[in-house]
Amino acid sequence: MKNFFIDEREKGKFVLILLIILFYAFFIYETAIGNLHFISKPEVYIVVILFLFVVKKTREFIRDWVLFIAILYLFDALRGFAFFTIVKYHRRYFMMYVLKLERLIFGGKTLTEILQHIFWHGKITFFEKFLTSIHASHFFIFIVVGLFIWIDNREKFYKYISGLTVVMFLGALGYILIPTAPPWVAAEKCVMPLFERIITHVYKDISPTLLSVFDTNPVAAMPSIHAAFPFFIFLFTLKYYRLRYKIISFVYFLSLVFAITYCGEHYFVDVIGGCIVASIGFLLIPLITPYVEKITKIDGKDFKLPSKIILISLIIIFFSSFLGKITNASEYFNNNPDYLSLSFINNELEGNSILAPYYKAEYYLMTKSYDKAIFYSKIAISTILKKMPQIVNKDEKIYLIEKITDAKIIFARAYVLKNYNGNKKKFLETLTKDKKKFTTEMFYIILKESYARKYIGKKDLKEILH
Repeated sequence: MKNFFIDEREKGKFVLILLIILFYAFFIYETAIGNLHFISKPEVYIVVILFLFVVKKTREFIRDWVLFIAILYLFDALRGFAFFTIVKYHRRYFMMYVLKLERLIFGGKTLTEILQHIFWHGKITFFEKFLTSIHASHFFIFIVVGLFIWIDNREKFYKYISGLTVVMFLGALGYILIPTAPPWVAAEKCVMPLFERIITHVYKDISPTLLSVFDTNPVAAMPSIHAAFPFFIFLFTLKYYRLRYKIISFVYFLSLVFAITYCGEHYFVDVIGGCIVASIGFLLIPLITPYVEKITKIDGKDFKLPSKIILISLIIIFFSSFLGKITNASEYFNNNPDYLSLSFINNELEGNSILAPYYKAEYYLMTKSYDKAIFYSKIAISTILKKMPQIVNKDEKIYLIEKITDAKIIFARAYVLKNYNGNKKKFLETLTKDKKKFTTEMFYIILKESYARKYIGKKDLKEILH
């Protein structure tokens, strides 16, 4: 009987490893021929379903996994909730503390700057595509490892999901209490030198909508869950598994850390934060596991259908879905594309970025303070123009030229919205009166904005221009 169970475990491991190899081989092949795509959850579920079909352990799987899957849904919802509070209530989020720590460690630079200086050659190669696949693997590898542990030893599996649950909720707590921007946000805001956000290049080549998968919370950099999950897996294998598994998990952890720092998705300091969270989760395993086992086995060991655990899990999933819907940040994100708050501008950008006046103008336009939007857009244009001769990097120059154009549009929009009160005749009189105050370019931008909003028509344009 003992040999039978050993053989059954080995068969399950073999089937799982074979499916993973085939799945990832297909993914690498797609990458090589330039047809890389995001690994979606349904694709991962296909692997799981095929596995269950072969090993015939559906009921046991439901009992042991359904609660963990529900917790994953809740974690995603909490990440969305953290972002929702930023864009809805204009909460401050942080950037400088982590950037200063990073520069302290690496002698005035960030790890992303150092790695891109060495490895980035101005175009996407197989190397960048492969690193993007490593980045994407974060979203399913921990499930695959969980399946492997589940086949090997159920008691170890309960320890595994107990520790990961702690990691997830500590991560979510960090996102809510100390929302922190990743390196690409600091580069966008001109707080650090502009660099290539590589995964955007890779995914935009495939589908412009794919990047939204990663941006459910673009101010959730600290701690890095991308680093926390693989480091937790490494710690787990370090204690419970043989040398080869230790080596594999450590190499994977290092690969993912390289990918997320090189691609500008996380600072090395975020990685340290992720490792700390993973270590706490690992140390709390003995404390949390008894509760997880008790809930998981609430229906007893001998059962036909684990109805109670399914009910608990469904309640969590429904709550998560409800939380996801009421905290959907998309409508606020459309109105606030840079998820700005005045406290963020004053505390993080002021004195650190030449774009601080630009973002103040954008913020005041968004909050309908049109006089202030006009005032700061003029300061933004002047500040950027003065800085331009000092900029050596061609990409940075192009980026700042775009910001000057955007600042002019903010000025025009604020002017139009301030002066139009529903009376077209009075608005036309104001336009004619103020014409000499503007440069020809700015006056045309104001006219274009007025026409786009249908405050004036073609006939009015002809009269004004004449």
